[in-house]
Amino acid sequence: KVDSKVPVAVGFGISKADHVRSFVDQGADSVILGSAIVKTIERNLNDRKKMLDELVGLAKDLSSIRKS
Repeated sequence: KVDSKVPVAVGFGISKADHVRSFVDQGADSVILGSAIVKTIERNLNDRKKMLDELVGLAKDLSSIRKS
């Protein structure tokens, strides 16, 4: 990322902590996790509690990744 005041957000196909960490380390200001959220919902369509538990866990795990 070039030094700029324009924020950089990346997305598409990001579903793992390693993906998020890599983009954050490269200078991304934010990471969009649509694929990970959709996959979690699809996997748990018949179990709402499990779906919500996994979504909360995903959000907690990935939001803890910060710029170094």
